[in-house]
Amino acid sequence: MTTTLANERLRFKLHAINYPAYDTFDISDIANVRNVVVWLEDRLIRVFPADKRLRDIQSPEWINYLNKYLQTIKCPFNESSSWAMLDWLISKALFLESKSPESTVQNNTPENANITVSTNAFSSIDVNSNEFKENVLKAAKLLQIPIHSDIKTLFKAVCLVIEQKLEVNTLNNAIKDYGTCKIRDSFCKPMSTFHSSRCWKLDKFSLAIGHLNCSLKCPLQRSSCHS
Repeated sequence: MTTTLANERLRFKLHAINYPAYDTFDISDIANVRNVVVWLEDRLIRVFPADKRLRDIQSPEWINYLNKYLQTIKCPFNESSSWAMLDWLISKALFLESKSPESTVQNNTPENANITVSTNAFSSIDVNSNEFKENVLKAAKLLQIPIHSDIKTLFKAVCLVIEQKLEVNTLNNAIKDYGTCKIRDSFCKPMSTFHSSRCWKLDKFSLAIGHLNCSLKCPLQRSSCHS
């Protein structure tokens, strides 16, 4: 992967988790890479006690510390593969964020039964269906989220990225502009089949995905995206 593409993808994900310097991040700058590792551990991952975290990225002990840290959280990459390492760590952070109380999946039903999310808006969704799995995978690919083996966890990460990437006003604009923004069908298809569930929140996410892609594909004035 080229440096430019790696920077673009990582900046997008860093923005999604509210990293303060996401817009100036440079994967080729080792200090940038290490600062992200420190920030992720301090703010989101928190696998080590606070007094055991090494924040001095220039310390001669940094490499040993980092290798121990990555081994502890079972990251398969190291600093020699900075792009892959950070991508994995950000995904780990997203996973941990998705376990927050408001997005916790209630698992009080038998293993093979339909599993529902705690909010009523998701009560009609069968998260074990092939349709759900296929469309969540498509949405994750569209949002450049690494695939997770647990489809429910991946779905929560998709929701989290959309909620953190788009402000409330942008989500409302997505609904207002639905049908007027020129978006390729392929952008909307990953979530479009969720509409049959009549789930308002998923409809909102579907429109948000389309609006997000419209924004990314039309960097000029917003009006240029309309018919």
